[in-house]
Amino acid sequence: MSTAIEVNKLSVEQLLGSGKQKPFVIPEYQRPYAWTGDQVETLFEDLWEFTVTSGGTDSKDSYFLGSVVTYVNEEGEQEIIDGQQRITSLFLLLRAIYTKLVSTSKSYRTEEAENFIRKIEPAIWRTDKLKGTVDYDNILLTSRVVSNEGNQILRSILKTGMADENAEDNYSKNYIHFQKLYEKHSAENPLMVYQFLYALLNQAILLPITADTQDTALTIFSTLNDRGLPLSDADIFKA
Repeated sequence: MSTAIEVNKLSVEQLLGSGKQKPFVIPEYQRPYAWTGDQVETLFEDLWEFTVTSGGTDSKDSYFLGSVVTYVNEEGEQEIIDGQQRITSLFLLLRAIYTKLVSTSKSYRTEEAENFIRKIEPAIWRTDKLKGTVDYDNILLTSRVVSNEGNQILRSILKTGMADENAEDNYSKNYIHFQKLYEKHSAENPLMVYQFLYALLNQAILLPITADTQDTALTIFSTLNDRGLPLSDADIFKA
């Protein structure tokens, strides 16, 4: 029997937004979220440098974030076989930025801030197609990793935008770290902030590989990681 594989090149906004039809799931057998502060800082700083040097609204350049391997399970969910660390970090980054944008009183927000608030919402939560209202309980990413209390922590952060400053889990620490990086760069170079958000949503590119079955997806994952020396996530970001 032949297998079907679909490969697309999508922006962060397009890929995460596809969760409206088929939400993302990190399955039970995946390892817990393991990215450290160094890795999330590499992600943020590399994207910022890309924006400053060759990205933004006046550029057609793109920044490759790597591949993501999924298959659609029987519940119609995108089960992530490879790339869950990257996808989770992007959700945390967008939530951190969103929290900062909406923390400003609506009467004082710029048109640019309002624009990016509207663009980030359907990349994190399910939104009503007609009214545009946001269902903050309906998050487009769910972790089901076995015996991992972080599953609920991730859900809480994405739902509320709050994390415990004293927490030791990677979700909380990385979310807070993203907030601090965004605050730092916003203060140092406020004119570049919206260019950065544009680049993050539109010019940061991923290569989603969608298989028709779990077995096919696992085979693709093994092939990608067994040919030669596998690249770390940090290496992919620097490429």
